[in-house]
Amino acid sequence: MYDERRQQLRSELIARLNRVRGELTDSEFADLVSAIERTAARFAEIDSAPYKLIPEAPPEGRAD
Repeated sequence: MYDERRQQLRSELIARLNRVRGELTDSEFADLVSAIERTAARFAEIDSAPYKLIPEAPPEGRAD
């Protein structure tokens, strides 16, 4: 199930980026797609963490 969803997301990513890939070679494009996948996975991991990695600033006018 996870691999199927990952492959679907990769296919969607390739379709979206393919329109604007410019003069990237197939190898460069594959590297770009892989880098974006890793970044997206990392953001998803951060978003699902039970804690915040970066503390939020206190509300305006309040010094904690």
